[in-house]
Amino acid sequence: MKKVDSFTAFEKIRSDPNNAGRTFSVSKDIFDHFSEKLRQSTREIGAKEASEIEDLIGADPGKGAGTTRDATCEKCNTAFSLSDHVASALLAGKHTAPEMASFFQGNDYWLTVDTKEKRETICPHCYRRGVIIHCCYIFSRYAYA
Repeated sequence: MKKVDSFTAFEKIRSDPNNAGRTFSVSKDIFDHFSEKLRQSTREIGAKEASEIEDLIGADPGKGAGTTRDATCEKCNTAFSLSDHVASALLAGKHTAPEMASFFQGNDYWLTVDTKEKRETICPHCYRRGVIIHCCYIFSRYAYA
C-alpha cells in the first residue's frame, strides 16, 4: 500500500464516499494534521483500560489513546469504552489481535476515513449482535479523519 504524503491527496480520498471506513497509510505530517482536531475531543484512557487492551491484543495502546465520540449497545445499553471497541472488533472478526497491535507498534501512521454510518457489532458485555455508530477513536499512530 502506497503511503499518502500529500494533504491534497488525502482530502481527495476523504471526499470520495467510496472511501468511508477505509484505512490508509499516511505520513506523520498528514497524520498529525488530521488527528490534531480529534485530540481536542479525545477522552483518554487510564492505566486500567490500557492494561485491558494489552491483554486483548498483546500490545500497549500507547499514550493519548481514547475515544472521540460515544457509542452504546442497543441491546444492553452499555456505553462502549475503547477496550470494548477493541474486544468487539475481535469478537466480530473485523480485525485480528496482531493486526490491531500493528496499529500501535512499528513506524507507520494510519488514518481511517470517518463515517457516521452504523455498523454491525458484537457487544463484549451481552454478546449480542447489534448496530452502533461507527465510533471514532485515536491512538498514537492510528485515528479517524
